[in-house]
Amino acid sequence: CIYCSDLYSEGPKNYDTYPIIKDLIEKGYYESGGEATLQGGEPTIMYNFDKLVDLFITHGTTIRVHTSGIRYSEVVANALSQDKGSVVISIDSGCRETYKKIKQVEAFESVCKTIELYLKAAKNKASVILKYVLVPGYNDNIKEIDKFFSLVNKLQISAVAFDIEVQY
Repeated sequence: CIYCSDLYSEGPKNYDTYPIIKDLIEKGYYESGGEATLQGGEPTIMYNFDKLVDLFITHGTTIRVHTSGIRYSEVVANALSQDKGSVVISIDSGCRETYKKIKQVEAFESVCKTIELYLKAAKNKASVILKYVLVPGYNDNIKEIDKFFSLVNKLQISAVAFDIEVQY
């Protein structure tokens, strides 16, 4: 995305948080009944993402995944179907052209398909949230916001989130 930081591009690759979380659970430091938020770019491509989500769900933890929606995740869909989590998909637009300007990839249609699949899986439709990051000069006008809400209505989304990008 044009607003994403490359802060983590120099960081460790394939960092595996699974054994750390598993150890915390086994030692009793992480009780069930909480919520885990997975975010930071595209968490579904994290090393052992599926295994980590399964661990959280098995342990009684509700998950919240902040994602671009480019990659569909079966474990996220499974969590949604059990009402054990939510997904926040940052689409930032209501049309292909604006999406490409902001995200810098051609994936609007595939993200919409991912949204539809998550909605179909979700026991609670409000657990599929569309996020709109307001980016000055790109989507910060009524015309673009109207397109976003047209998409929200078309997909029958019942929950949205807005962020104002102040760093870009």
